[in-house]
Amino acid sequence: MKRTIKILETIYSLKPEYTGSNGFPIIVYTEDNDPDSSGTTIDWGGASPISNSDIKAEQTRLQNLENNCYHSRRVGTATTSGYIPISDQLDQLYRDVNAGKFGNDAKTGEWFVGISSVKTKFPKS
Repeated sequence: MKRTIKILETIYSLKPEYTGSNGFPIIVYTEDNDPDSSGTTIDWGGASPISNSDIKAEQTRLQNLENNCYHSRRVGTATTSGYIPISDQLDQLYRDVNAGKFGNDAKTGEWFVGISSVKTKFPKS
């Protein structure tokens, strides 16, 4: 899922010197993440304010980068088919560790056998 670029992130993009231990305690109060909104207030904490139009332009630029560079994770036969849920895999690992399956013995454990069967059935190309 694409993330939404926040106002504070935009401010730090415009003025990197406002971040870090020598930065300013900038606080953004917002209802809709729009610097022009009446529901948005920025407490600059001693920093020189940046105009809303500059913030909005940078926020749009960053959001466009996010939208155009974002690639959804491809979920297909070769990537996820056959695997049981992570919670079940963790249970298998717990039972293997509890049974003392370490080193070469780990290769006979429930988790390793289950994962190996999936990897054999769907080899990476």
